[in-house]
Amino acid sequence: MKKYLPPAIVAMASAITHFIYFGYPAQVVFDETFAGGFLASYAKGVFYFDVHPPLAKLVVYVFGFLTGASYGGKMSAIGDALPHSIVLLRLVPIVCGFLLPLVIYAVSRNVGLSPLSSMTAGLLVAFENSLIVQSRFILFDIMLVLSGFVAVLLYQEYRKRIGQEKRGACRIFLLGSAVFAAVAFSIKWTGLAFPLMIVIFEWLASINRCAIRSLWKRSWSATRSVFSFVALYVCVGLALYIGVFALHFSLLPKNGPGDDFMSPQFHQDGFVAKLVDLNIEMYKANAYRMPQHQYQSSWWSWPIMERPIFYWQGKDEYIYLIGNPLIYWFGTVSIVSLAGYALWRRKNAERKISLSFILIGFLVNYVPFIFITRPMFLYHYETALVMSAMAIAWLLDGMACGKRKLVMSSLVLALCISSFIYFSPLTYGLHLSDAQLQARMWLPSWR
Repeated sequence: MKKYLPPAIVAMASAITHFIYFGYPAQVVFDETFAGGFLASYAKGVFYFDVHPPLAKLVVYVFGFLTGASYGGKMSAIGDALPHSIVLLRLVPIVCGFLLPLVIYAVSRNVGLSPLSSMTAGLLVAFENSLIVQSRFILFDIMLVLSGFVAVLLYQEYRKRIGQEKRGACRIFLLGSAVFAAVAFSIKWTGLAFPLMIVIFEWLASINRCAIRSLWKRSWSATRSVFSFVALYVCVGLALYIGVFALHFSLLPKNGPGDDFMSPQFHQDGFVAKLVDLNIEMYKANAYRMPQHQYQSSWWSWPIMERPIFYWQGKDEYIYLIGNPLIYWFGTVSIVSLAGYALWRRKNAERKISLSFILIGFLVNYVPFIFITRPMFLYHYETALVMSAMAIAWLLDGMACGKRKLVMSSLVLALCISSFIYFSPLTYGLHLSDAQLQARMWLPSWR
């Protein structure tokens, strides 16, 4: 029973932080204005255009169809009232947010962290304010993050079973990983970072299997050995991605506002032509230099949380996409520390594997944003933020042992949970006086 205590603690903490104040406010918050339009289009069968693939929207729509959601109300502006049936749709991202800390606990255990440090990683994710905000409303990024880390977890389970007698179970985990990696990509193209992570991990594992050869021969042999591995992820990814668009088109047979973005012949080409045309237009829209946004932020500013996003305001209530500052800042320091450790320390193979996992995961989900020219926002840092939380746990895992490790981990958690509580009114939209609001604006750029 003792081994179940850490994940049970993570589950209980995550349930509290995610499901408390569920449904408040019963008003449109931030980009729910777009989500409402997309879901209403499915209900009416009219074509809409979005810069992202439709899987997450389809999942929420199907849930709404099963629960009897009604899209007759107005959802075009922040603050518009939401009927109960629409508020209920927020359960989809909230459940994803609730599950994420548990998945991170399991991923941390598989990568070699102790139960205590894995629990610490899970709890840091459970008490991270910005991740909770993204999961409380009909927004889709948290679904991408969860799907991607589930893909990583299933890949880890596959790696653990290589060489065992039950090869069927091994293949099932690998196939499941490919499916969830495709799910992440079919929510947003940035989800491609997860299959890229997994391919890099598999390539490194293949190099280790060829340890007796020279570096060049090991690299070439590893590259050849992962071809079939990559082919599986590509085939599964394409099949799921195409299937998602097939369902998407079947639900939108009528002309609608999305036609303005497409050619006049769009509805008369075959499925393949429609799929190609739409994805080309999606790419153009993503590459388009959109107007500057008041709350946009640059990639370099995310690790220090230089610019949060104002989501909603009531009479004396406010919701910001503002993270837990201590987790952001401790995480940034930890990533830099891990990079330094990787350069100067080469002993302890098990620690090196977990260190490489965290650094590669962080870089793959952070560096690509350097090359994106369109306006970006703090929520683009979510996956890298989770990796930085794991970096905190990694440092705690190696800095001490026994009671000392417990004391240090407890101290870090106590500080981060206190920070979470202090900023929680901006997470849940609780009453704040003007003075209390300003007291939480620690940096001038937060206002």
